[in-house]
Parts: sequence; C-alpha cells; structure tokens
Amino acid sequence: MKGCINCLTYKSCLACNINTSIWSNYTCYVFCSVTKKYYTAKGCVKFCPNGTYLSLTTCLACSSVCKTCQVTAENCLICANGYYRSNGICVSQCPSGTIAQLVNGSQTCVTCNPSICKSQPLTYKTTQFVNNYQYNVQIQFS
Repeated sequence: MKGCINCLTYKSCLACNINTSIWSNYTCYVFCSVTKKYYTAKGCVKFCPNGTYLSLTTCLACSSVCKTCQVTAENCLICANGYYRSNGICVSQCPSGTIAQLVNGSQTCVTCNPSICKSQPLTYKTTQFVNNYQYNVQIQFS
C-alpha cells in the first residue's frame, strides 16, 4: 500500500511514512508538508480557504449556494449572496411564514412574528358608478 511502512494486510496500514497521515480506514493519505498539509488547485495550504471544505487531504469547492461549507459541498455554514439558510440548506427565497434576518453572519429564514414581519398587502376591488351626475368609486377590501 502506497505510503505504508507497517502493514496489517495488503489493504490496511498501521503506520505511514513521512508526509503521509493514517486515517481511521487504515489508509495512508499523502499531504503537502508538515506545515501546509492540504492540497488546493492553487497549491498547498495550512487551512482550507473559504468556499472549500476538507476531503481527506484535499480542499474541494463548496456548492455554488454556499459561501462556506463543511464536510460536504452542500453542507453550508454561510450561504452565498442571494441565498438564505432555511432548515439547514440554502434557498433562494424564504418559505412562507418566515423572513430573512442576519444570524451569526448568515442571512437566515426565521419564523415570522408580528413584531418583525410586515403584514400581507390588502387586496381590494373597485367599483365605479355615476349617480345623479356624480362620479363615485366603491372600494371593497378583502
């Protein structure tokens, strides 16, 4: 097995050589260096940059709806501009009964309550008529 210096089986490693790290699946994964362990498209880094998440030893891109993510591309910590966190995912519009608010640096859909939510616009119907040469308008709200 590549990077292994002490094998348990041909698929399982107990110890890895320098510049590799053993993971819980008994596999050695190569990293860039002791101080910059993670690979990116632009080279080796100490930490994965915003917009990426760590997958073994490589920083992979987050989903386009995420500004930052963790564990998987779709597990957004902060949503991209124009998206809102709702029930653990990023959506382009808050669902009915919620309103967007800034929570921990991320636009988040929170349950609407009368003190923070605007009331729904009134709907109305107009009826126009003339009575004794006077022009009248009747407005009926619903």
